[in-house]
Amino acid sequence: MDRNVWECLVTQHQALVPSLALPDPNDRDVLAAAITDRCDAFFAQTLRDFPTDAIAPFGIEAIHPDELLTNQLSLASGLFCSAIQKVRARLKNPPCSPEE
Repeated sequence: MDRNVWECLVTQHQALVPSLALPDPNDRDVLAAAITDRCDAFFAQTLRDFPTDAIAPFGIEAIHPDELLTNQLSLASGLFCSAIQKVRARLKNPPCSPEE
């Protein structure tokens, strides 16, 4: 990702990590990076690891990736479906059918 997305890494967030409280202490880096980079939201597969009461004071929201995809589908269904078809076509190892 470093090569393809300019300045994609958040730095200078480690000092904040010990002061954060989350159900899984290993997730504190994610929240610290979001706070440091002044994010409004971040995507997380396991929302229970980022309870609203723990992240709301920082003005940050955790969003499930499915919500992002659903929103994109409703905003521009043609473009979204075309993009998903391209991604699926690149799946080679193991090959997947559209149903999979």
